[in-house]
Amino acid sequence: MLFCVPASAQQPAARRADWAVPNAVLRVEAAVRERPAEADLGIYLQIPDGGLLPLQPVIEVRDAGGRPLESLLLWHTPADALGLVFRPPESSEASVAVYLRAGGGTPAKPARTTLKPSLFAFTRGGAASLENARRMAAEWPPARDAFGAPVGRIGIRWNPFGPDDQFSSWFTGWFKLEARETLYLATISDEGSEVHLDGSMLVAWPGRHTRREGARGQFGKEVALDPGWHRIDYFHFEVDGDQEMCLVWRRGPDKPGALPAFMEGNAWGRTGRAEAQRLVYADGRVAGWVEGHLQAEGYLWTGNQPVHRHRLACRGVRTGDGAAVAWQFGGGASVTNADRCTWLVSGDPAARQTAVLAVTTPAGVVRQTFRFASFITPRAQALDRPADRLLYRESFLDRVRAVPGPADPGAAWSGDLWSTLVAVLEPYQGGPVLTELFDR
Repeated sequence: MLFCVPASAQQPAARRADWAVPNAVLRVEAAVRERPAEADLGIYLQIPDGGLLPLQPVIEVRDAGGRPLESLLLWHTPADALGLVFRPPESSEASVAVYLRAGGGTPAKPARTTLKPSLFAFTRGGAASLENARRMAAEWPPARDAFGAPVGRIGIRWNPFGPDDQFSSWFTGWFKLEARETLYLATISDEGSEVHLDGSMLVAWPGRHTRREGARGQFGKEVALDPGWHRIDYFHFEVDGDQEMCLVWRRGPDKPGALPAFMEGNAWGRTGRAEAQRLVYADGRVAGWVEGHLQAEGYLWTGNQPVHRHRLACRGVRTGDGAAVAWQFGGGASVTNADRCTWLVSGDPAARQTAVLAVTTPAGVVRQTFRFASFITPRAQALDRPADRLLYRESFLDRVRAVPGPADPGAAWSGDLWSTLVAVLEPYQGGPVLTELFDR
């Protein structure tokens, strides 16, 4: 098991001269990729965590001139990431800085906000129920131990962020009407769901059921709405079997009795998007973060569980940082001096398996603990394709060489790893792997 002190727990030795918020321990430099359709919709930024961020962070967003920008925390799961929206800078500036410091306790929910982010989905595994779904919206920070991201509509038949059984979901977003209008809003779901409009429940279809009885939008209600912004919160849970969470509507001009359609496209406000470019600490340390750990490129299934192949990349480190990048996989396995690597992960895909990315610069070391997962089923690779067998032989060789001699690199391998190795070997093609395995 790997233990490390979170970078955020290490006290900075000195403050940088360009630090706009004196008591902040971390600055996230972000590039604005897309501005919102309207300023109130804000710009969304996801910041990696896994030990990189301070505990119970207090957040301040500044524009390129150091002026404060209103922000709103959308979700924070310390093992994964933090998501927030901020008001766009008045000018067409392409960058902002987010400053973070550790809070003295659970941060207080803001009394009010003018931001109206739209549209987002969050899912959380375990204890599937409408109560758990509603709790994601009620707690602060929101959506604890969940994962979330922007989506185009409330209309999917899978869990976008994890296993398709035993999860609860929460969709939230704002839409704008230009004139007073009568709408029919309905849910089509498997299992239970609720539609809340402007903070009050409008439609409920609770309990465990399939979509059959509501497939034509029978579980809905007509409502007259004034012009302006309106908020939807859609809650859903899934125990097992098929899953579906869909919000549909019928507008005033539609023919009576017409089937409701998805709310999508321009029906929702469009929040802008920013991308984290750099995480720098007040003492000069630089953080790297992982991409590729939450979605495998492919898998082979030769035994009891699949063997997933992840292509990992370290982001946030520049050539001039003088950084040494190391991947620590446990069991004595590590890959050093490489900003990219591939890694084979075996076992139940729902089981938590973690590793550590360590970035060392002259100012010190920063470590991120990350988990392996696949939000959607990866591509099934095939033993009858020579290129797929070669990919796995190369990945096995990388995994074997990650354990320095004279240690046995296969000592902790699962039966699934061994069966997959045997399956991808070919005459006169497996020598390097076998030599490393058996000549130590």
